[in-house]
Amino acid sequence: MLAVCGKRLASRWHYLCPAINVSYLQSLQASAPVAHDILLFSIVILAGIGLGRVPFGGVRLGVAGVLFSGLLASHCGLEPDGKVAHFLKDFGLVLFVFALGLQMGPSFFGSLKKDGLRLNGWAAALVAGGAAVAVLGAWLLDLPLPAAAGLFAGATTNTPALGAAQQALQAAQADPAAVALPALAYAATYPLGVAVTLLPLLLVGIAARRLHRMNYMTLCGLISGGMTDPPALAFASQMARNDFPAVAYAAVYPLTMLLRIIAAQVIAQTG
Repeated sequence: MLAVCGKRLASRWHYLCPAINVSYLQSLQASAPVAHDILLFSIVILAGIGLGRVPFGGVRLGVAGVLFSGLLASHCGLEPDGKVAHFLKDFGLVLFVFALGLQMGPSFFGSLKKDGLRLNGWAAALVAGGAAVAVLGAWLLDLPLPAAAGLFAGATTNTPALGAAQQALQAAQADPAAVALPALAYAATYPLGVAVTLLPLLLVGIAARRLHRMNYMTLCGLISGGMTDPPALAFASQMARNDFPAVAYAAVYPLTMLLRIIAAQVIAQTG
């Protein structure tokens, strides 16, 4: 079923590409490359935001729509200058992590005073389980470990982990093809990432619930933070109508983010 849908989508993209790849963009790239890159980024981002607002069976892609619009643009041959793309990727990653620090800072230290050690222990187990499943899956499928790093980052929709893995490969002077592997695996696993992390998520959730009698809403916040998944936190908070999920999320998110970044680098460099 997925293969048939993928072939149909690819055929539609094939016919859509000539309409997108107009001569104006080609001439603009030759005459004014900076203006071409800015226009291209604007089109992709706006198209992705619009795509993210379209409901698919009651579910919206949100910001992830930009990823798919970027995949379509790249498939059609619309690509910015490599140096510009590299700078914007790093700059965007810095802004993302900075904004998270500002958002989590006020409640982080306060949340550590209550069950902080126990919550972070379960979150670390969730990260370790996800990394183990990613490495095991790469071994079973005979994939290189840089691809496993992208699989690990994409399965948890963790962009900073992807950036850290690519930077680690670049610092190790890896082959350009190896540096590109994490991003390719990330894009491939991003839509269905829960399938990779389902086992550790279930094991940690069941163990925390049975061994420590953890409040269900606190457990939802723990899993959301352990998966570094803000949409999951928003859903849990809306369902709970209290601050239990947010408190648990704030307690584990910083350590989880750090552990995922380190794990992605270790996996990528091991290969």
